[in-house]
Amino acid sequence: YIPQHVEEYMHSTESIGIQFGIPYEESLPIDIIGMSEQYLTKNGQYLGGVADPENLFPKNNAITDILLNKILPDIRRLGWYGVGSLDVLTIRRSNFVVVDPNFRMTYMTPYLFALCNNEVQRRMMALTFTYKGNEDDLKRKLIPLVSGSSMRRTLHVIAMTRHNSIFR
Repeated sequence: YIPQHVEEYMHSTESIGIQFGIPYEESLPIDIIGMSEQYLTKNGQYLGGVADPENLFPKNNAITDILLNKILPDIRRLGWYGVGSLDVLTIRRSNFVVVDPNFRMTYMTPYLFALCNNEVQRRMMALTFTYKGNEDDLKRKLIPLVSGSSMRRTLHVIAMTRHNSIFR
């Protein structure tokens, strides 16, 4: 493990977000909460992610080992604690790069907490989007997707913001 600052394009075969918890009390262990597969644009912008109860932890044990035994303890030694996420790119079957630390909750944190606490037992997707238009048109398009019983809904809207005629 050698910290490096890299400014180059890396072709990856997989992008995952690994959520972790570092307790304030140093005697408590650091925990990997879970991971999500990330969907990115070809330019690397985040579109959304999928949390899958059948795939909650990295398949590559080397990722978990270096996080729990080196990277996250180093972060703790710097005085940071809380819930965060690290974005990891798999470059080849066994090579990976940690590219983006998020020292905060991310879109996927609530989903992974729900999966880990057995509140949900199916795959969940979080996504970001921008809709430009009027509120009536947006409602006309969204209401069929978000109405009905919880199990039959296509889409569960958790949060949405509006600035003039732009919804996110």
